[in-house]
Amino acid sequence: MTDTPEKIEVFTYDLYDLVCDAYVAQLEDTPLPVAFYLERIKNIAYGYLPSEMHQQFEEYLNNKDYLPKTKIITDLT
Repeated sequence: MTDTPEKIEVFTYDLYDLVCDAYVAQLEDTPLPVAFYLERIKNIAYGYLPSEMHQQFEEYLNNKDYLPKTKIITDLT
């Protein structure tokens, strides 16, 4: 990731869909499974990801960087 944040223009209707899907996914009376809304959110958001960041994203998933860092305790006394 770069140290300098970049701005990306997002179409208003895509932003609206992202917000709606995020909120609807949390409701109890959704007509579709939560996974449907999360998949739509991922697809819309990934479309805005700059192509040069696709490899970085793949590494993030492959390295499981989303997992918390673990600390191994070797002294049990």
